[in-house]
Amino acid sequence: MMKETVERRDDLINRLRNDGRIRVSEMVSHYGVSSVTIRNDLAYLEKQGIIYRTRGGAILKKQLVVEQPVNVKQQANYSSKQAIGKVAATLVRDDSNIILDSGTTTFELARQLVDRRLLVMTNGLNVARALSSADEIEVRVTGGTLRKRAESFYGPHAEDSLKNMHFDQFFLGVDGFDLNTGITTYNEMEARLNRRMCEVSQEIIAVTDSSKFDRRSVHAICNITDISRLVTDPGIPDRYRELLEQNHIEVIIACEGSQKA
Repeated sequence: MMKETVERRDDLINRLRNDGRIRVSEMVSHYGVSSVTIRNDLAYLEKQGIIYRTRGGAILKKQLVVEQPVNVKQQANYSSKQAIGKVAATLVRDDSNIILDSGTTTFELARQLVDRRLLVMTNGLNVARALSSADEIEVRVTGGTLRKRAESFYGPHAEDSLKNMHFDQFFLGVDGFDLNTGITTYNEMEARLNRRMCEVSQEIIAVTDSSKFDRRSVHAICNITDISRLVTDPGIPDRYRELLEQNHIEVIIACEGSQKA
């Protein structure tokens, strides 16, 4: 039942993205559910700061980050992601146990680790594929339900795979990074899995290019003060860098063509 609710709410957001607005009566007919169910969905999305309610329907807030297919995301800010991946790899210690989140920036990080000796847990199909030929890396995949659009796994089985485990570092991908709402991602079930990954990791390191600042996605993962380090590019706004450093969070700037700045 939860899965159906999550998928319907994600679909409502996609419809809002494409059409600009939706009407309750049309959604009742489309999904074959009651008007109470749709209104509950809209109340939830409004509470999350995703939509504005209108008479008989809703519209999407303009600043909301919406999900793109992984092949599209891979090309966006590609040089910055490569640089971030190279720098983030220098933070990984040999013989450590780490989690790599799904995503395109963590994919670039994985590509830099293939000659290392590690245990890596991931919920990213593309990340696991990047590490599949690494002889000295033990690759573990969370399992669960595959979201093909994002090449990521989620769900109760994925969360259960982390029981009784402990990791040295969790490299967290970002869909939105906002000073007020914190670190967010598009999918509710992935946010739950990410929160579980935070719980079982000694250190949380966020990796993101600067296009994600001042943006927020649908579901909260953690507060920005929960991370210990941020690896990003020179485009980070000054107020973000200042606030993070005031909270004793190390900000590492990855410049294209260099290892670390």
